[in-house]
Amino acid sequence: MYISKAFIPILKNNPTEAKIKSHKLMLRVGMIKQSSTGIYSWLPLGFKIMKKIEKIVRDEQNKPNTRNVVLRDFSIENLTIRFHTDKRSSKIKDIKNNKAICLIGYDKKAKLQIRIDADAYTIEDEKILMDIWKKMYPMSRECYRVSKSPGDKIESLDEIKFNEDDESNLIGFSNFTAIQCDIKSIEILYLNHKANIRAKYNNINGILNGEWVIP
Repeated sequence: MYISKAFIPILKNNPTEAKIKSHKLMLRVGMIKQSSTGIYSWLPLGFKIMKKIEKIVRDEQNKPNTRNVVLRDFSIENLTIRFHTDKRSSKIKDIKNNKAICLIGYDKKAKLQIRIDADAYTIEDEKILMDIWKKMYPMSRECYRVSKSPGDKIESLDEIKFNEDDESNLIGFSNFTAIQCDIKSIEILYLNHKANIRAKYNNINGILNGEWVIP
């Protein structure tokens, strides 16, 4: 069917009230219509396109991303895990958009697979961050002195530059942050040639309650 035969109020000429090019096109193809001065309503075609765009954005935001992190602290009393990262890292934005994370680890010697579901938060307290920073080895602090942001594209390895440290040992601290993960559940799988053993522990009011699960 020709679009001219469809029940869509298309316009042949540019509407006089529209100044922006995208505004003109949306009116001309029948995506929106003017209800009153400065107020527009979605038409079926425009509403359908808007919903498709919403889905694309939502799918992109909810897409799982994997990261390699180093465990820096674990508290059995508070059921928290901490790791460090660069404030310029894309994972900061990901965590702010969706705090739910999953941590996966494997102990080859113990034959244990561990999965931890948690809520992640960036630590904002400067005193806590400074205390962590001062306890870090100089080699660990060095990665935060890189001039470009993690993930930036470069043409050659020669573009990797580090800002020189000084006597304060604070160069790079402005890029440093820590992520606290509040554990919601821990799932453990013990690999055994006779029979694998699997258990799950749920955090209920600060206490881990365990149950056996079929491997």
